[in-house]
Parts: sequence; structure tokens; C-alpha cells
Amino acid sequence: MRLDMLVCTALLVMGMCLSAELLESSALIFPEIAALAFGAWATKARPWMATNLDMWLSPSVAGVVGIAVGRWLPLPFACQAAAAFALVLAWLWVTRSAVLPSISAAILPLVAGETSWIYPLSVCVFTGIIMLVCYILDWRGLGNYTRVALKSPPTLSAGRQAFVSLLRWGRILAIATFVAWLSRHIGWRFLLAPPLIIACITFVSPGGPFRSRPVALYLVVVACASLGAGLAWCAWQGWMPLFLAAGLACMGSFLVFQRASLPCPPAAALSVLPTIVPEALIPWYPLHIAAGAAVFFVLGALLFPAKATA
Repeated sequence: MRLDMLVCTALLVMGMCLSAELLESSALIFPEIAALAFGAWATKARPWMATNLDMWLSPSVAGVVGIAVGRWLPLPFACQAAAAFALVLAWLWVTRSAVLPSISAAILPLVAGETSWIYPLSVCVFTGIIMLVCYILDWRGLGNYTRVALKSPPTLSAGRQAFVSLLRWGRILAIATFVAWLSRHIGWRFLLAPPLIIACITFVSPGGPFRSRPVALYLVVVACASLGAGLAWCAWQGWMPLFLAAGLACMGSFLVFQRASLPCPPAAALSVLPTIVPEALIPWYPLHIAAGAAVFFVLGALLFPAKATA
């Protein structure tokens, strides 16, 4: 991980949260900015296949989808979450994009109850900054986007491969929909913290670093969420500004990654998410994340056995 770009990531998050404080609008905060900037700037290779344009366009479109579903689709929460997930997945498939945090961009306003169009505008602006910095890094020969040709197993036809992909994403959608229902059933809103969906998707991918270290992944997720909650609580007590708490949470999550030797972009987003959590829920946020991560990872392990190829 590149220290200079880690600092730039934290500064971008601080700028986003400072804008929200000055304009008194939490709709400006998109926690996955921490994950996107970390993956695009600070790692040796991006954790997803995504061009610079993808980094801006897909999350921006997903933000619009999330607000539109919340405003105009009068369905139970679990159905809204499933619809937003499916629509963004369709967009990623059509555009051949792999910016998985886009799914989080669509689910977040549903979880947070956000309906302002300021939210997708903010996503557009801050992912645009990420894209511009990526172009500068590429121009200087420091970019980390490696064009990798994804190859299907030679034994599978195109139709069979499409079926396998549909089956895989169907199971992931089923997990997310179940957790969405469970979160409302028991009243634990952040059981469905959107970055947990992204962590689960990466966890069930065969051959990935998360799959081989599930306990480490779980501990990293909970540690980063707890760190973010603690710093957000300090901000609520007036001990520091919220934007500073967000920046410190980012840098702290990077130290957790270094200590665990497991870079996890969704965990960085989970450390920033407490900036939009209501004050009364801050002490409970780590418990919500710990329980939600356990449900996601256990169901992921059950529905995606280690030896499965799908």
C-alpha cells in the first residue's frame, strides 16, 4: 500500500465529510468513497476490473437508482433492496463493469432512509475526483489499473457460463434480500450495512484472499467498524469535528489492514459509515456490523462451498 495515496484517500474522505458539515446535509456522505479511493489509488492492482470512466459512471448511476427506488417503488424494504441490487447488477452486466461498490451506492440510501437528489450528485462529484486523480496517476505512470482478460473454463459453453453466472448472482441476491428482511424484522438497521454486501461478494469468489482467511476477514471488518464508531462517538461528544473523526477512522483502518496483511476496501467504508449513523445508534453500530457480517459470511460459506466452481 502506498502511504502517500493512503493519506490522499483520508483527505478526500475528510473533504467529503467537511462539506456535509458545512452544508448541514448528511446526504453528501457516501462512505464507499473510502473503498473506491483506496482501491483505485493506494493498492498495487485494483481489487476490481474497472476503467477510470467506470469508477465514475457506475457508482453515479447506482446512486440515482437507489434514490429512485426509495422514492417511487412503494414496496417492503427487502423488496426495494432486492430491486436496487438487481438493477445495478444489470447495469454492470450491460456495461461490462466490475465496480462492485456501485451496489453499495444503490443500497445505502434505502438503509439510511435518504431520498434527497443531493446524494447521487455527491457520489458523482467525489467519484469524479477519484477518476481525475486516476488519470493523473496514469499520466505519471503510477496507475494501478491492469487490463486482465477474464477467461471462462474451456469446458463451459457460452450458454453454460451464463447460467453459472446467473446462479452465482442469484444466490448472492438471495443472501442480501434475506439480511434486508432480517434487519427490519429485528429492528437492526445496519445489519444490512451496504459495504458488508461487497465484502460478502468478494468472500464467495473462489481463489480470492478473503475466501482463504474468513476469520481474519471477519475480525478486520468488526475492528474497522468499531474504530469508526468510537471516533464518531467522540465527534458527537464534541471532542473533535466529524470530518477529523472520519479521516482518523480511514487511517486507522489502513493500519488494521497492514497489521492483518489483508487489505479490505469494504472495511474502510465501514469505518466511515458511522458518520451518518444516528447518535443513539452509534454504541450499537459495531454489534450490528458483527452480527451482519456473521450472517453474510456464514450464509456465503453454506451457499458457496469452498470446492464449488460457481
